[in-house]
Amino acid sequence: MKKKGIIITIFFTVSLFPLFSQVSIKDTISISEVVVTGSKSPQSVGNVTQKIDIIDVKELTKLVIGNRNIAEAIMYTPGASVSTLSRNDANWGTYGGIGAKYSTYMLQGLPIDAFVDPMSLDLAAVSRIEVQRGPASVLYPNYLSQDFAGNQSPLAGTINIILKEKIDKPLTSVSTSYGSYNTLNGQFNHQGSTKNLHYFTGATYESSDYTNYGTENSWLNMQKNPEYRKTKIYGGATWYPAGNDKQKFTLFLNKTFHTGDAGRVYRGYDNDYGTVNAGYSIELNERMDLQAHMGLRQYNRSWQESNFGVIDTLKSNNGVVQNIIPSDISLTIKHGDKNSLIIGSDYQGADYYTWSDPLKGYKSFGNKSTAFQTGKNGHIDHPTPV
Repeated sequence: MKKKGIIITIFFTVSLFPLFSQVSIKDTISISEVVVTGSKSPQSVGNVTQKIDIIDVKELTKLVIGNRNIAEAIMYTPGASVSTLSRNDANWGTYGGIGAKYSTYMLQGLPIDAFVDPMSLDLAAVSRIEVQRGPASVLYPNYLSQDFAGNQSPLAGTINIILKEKIDKPLTSVSTSYGSYNTLNGQFNHQGSTKNLHYFTGATYESSDYTNYGTENSWLNMQKNPEYRKTKIYGGATWYPAGNDKQKFTLFLNKTFHTGDAGRVYRGYDNDYGTVNAGYSIELNERMDLQAHMGLRQYNRSWQESNFGVIDTLKSNNGVVQNIIPSDISLTIKHGDKNSLIIGSDYQGADYYTWSDPLKGYKSFGNKSTAFQTGKNGHIDHPTPV
């Protein structure tokens, strides 16, 4: 923003100089630098302790996301060190130079799974991405996912994915591509608005033979290129009842179906992921704002185990089922000239279980667990005069 201000100043200075040669450069208007913070309300520059990197929609449309993972959009920001190892599987690479479980990913301020959801969600639904590095990110809650590597904490940072809300103009786009390993991709996206309702919807399909990444005499021993098919269906809407930004309702739905095999007979898998986000915010008066959000995350994975041989035989069917409900509410009270008090609470409820069917006609459960997490917080912004 600061660079834009300089460009505008130079433009007007050069253009108007022949007409107003007596006007001093001191008469030009400078545009102040805009700083994005992690606070729920505006703050003065002197009170900012943590800055956040913003990747807006203009930058997102220029990116080439090779592995179809939203995390790749932040790989060029300082300290991100993103490495997604596959477009076929959940990300076992790195965020911030360490494993995925040490980064918190959020959708509209509610946590999501760092391994799965950046792959499951579609970048076409995203308006911007906010990246916060450093120790301040530990103020955000852990995520109670037990699948893969267990609970996820924001040690390496917090990434907040912000969805589209206001639609400036209607747009419909359709695209397709074909590449190596018989990779076929198709995308559809539509957005628009009617009166006080803004909406978007879309779908993505991709199929591929992928590449043989197995090793001999291991559980990844492959006889052919593994195949996969991935379908994403999503939609979101924002309703402004009064026709202005003082009150709004938001809703987002996403469903991802991910099926394929691991390069052998009886090594198939079938994954089903669902994401729901709902939010409400209102400006109660000139000094009070209220925000509330609630979501649902569903992760349902199943896979086959086989006995290797001249002719493979099916050994067992296995699966993981996980449901997580995150929510939060916060009230911001502005007092004095530039002071504010923020009080709020958050909640997570999770249930998780694993099952196996060794061809006996019934499922035996290996792990059944339920977890709850609640937190209360308060924060006072009191700028120090400089």
